[in-house]
Amino acid sequence: MDCKQKFGFTPHPVFHGKAQSKIMQIGQAPSKKVHESGLPFNDPSGAKLKYQWYQITDDIFYNEDNFYMTGLAHCFPGKHPKGGDNPPPLACANKWLAKEMEMVDNQIYIIIGARAAKYLFPKENFEDLVLETLRLTGNRPLSSPTLLH
Repeated sequence: MDCKQKFGFTPHPVFHGKAQSKIMQIGQAPSKKVHESGLPFNDPSGAKLKYQWYQITDDIFYNEDNFYMTGLAHCFPGKHPKGGDNPPPLACANKWLAKEMEMVDNQIYIIIGARAAKYLFPKENFEDLVLETLRLTGNRPLSSPTLLH
């Protein structure tokens, strides 16, 4: 089954950055708004991340020298019948994330969300990872609490 059949809409992968970006930020999945705009974190959770947590401007955040932004899923995973969004399908992460991590020569990882942390650190407890410095492919990640649990 392809993505269009599974989710009911044409895939629109969302990622941003270049191979030389200093920071690789790995989230969970784009929201519907981000999926439609194609601009990562262009939604309320992104505003909270950029302006409250990082306290940086859009110019800094979207500067490809600074950030490579990706996620476990590159497309909006659809709405869950009981409310909220579906979890990111791991098939996408299994297919693309390792390739992205090999391609980008970053210095730091920032992991956004419990699902992303669990995927990258399957043996660790999420609460123990918050603000913990661990090694991931030789680079130093910063795991931060999820914006929207």
